[in-house]
Amino acid sequence: MRNPTDGIALAAIVAKETTNGGSGTGGGIGLGTGGMGFFVGGINGTRSDQTGYSFFNVHGPALRIIAFGVLCGLFAKGALIMGEGVPETNNSANGPIVDASALFSGFLEFVATFVPLLACLIVAIWFIFFSSGRHKAEVKRVQREEAKINIRKKIYHRLRYVENDHIVFDPESSEEVPAEREAIAALITRLANQSSEKPV
Repeated sequence: MRNPTDGIALAAIVAKETTNGGSGTGGGIGLGTGGMGFFVGGINGTRSDQTGYSFFNVHGPALRIIAFGVLCGLFAKGALIMGEGVPETNNSANGPIVDASALFSGFLEFVATFVPLLACLIVAIWFIFFSSGRHKAEVKRVQREEAKINIRKKIYHRLRYVENDHIVFDPESSEEVPAEREAIAALITRLANQSSEKPV
């Protein structure tokens, strides 16, 4: 079992680029300040992406209904405009065709007018009865994600790197892995999941 003070803190390692194939500080594993974003879940520095409040998660259904209503209205309007150039005929032989065309034009007018209005009505009902619940669910999701990020940050900051063995270990659990990004990320994920499963 390793001494909890062995090596140096992983978060303290300063990554150095190499130009001649040699290894920089920390065995060339490229950790330090930028490493936290990689291991914790973000991609830019220490920013954690995909954990913020998502407007689309909450209002996505309403947006899709509005988009459907608008597209139906535009399609029907376009079909009506294209049909305006079709010449009318009084030939009795073409009576059924003319009747069908008039019926279809009436249907298009109905769609162009009624469907967008129906979509607006449905969205209004959705906002009144359902948007609040989805908002609360999204807030809870964000809180859970932020809690996971905080756990991963704590784990990241307590990990230590031993240069002689080129390993990273956790002083609390005594688990150790090779000092490679994928292995370290897997270790942090495993420890975070174990921490999340512990009863509060």
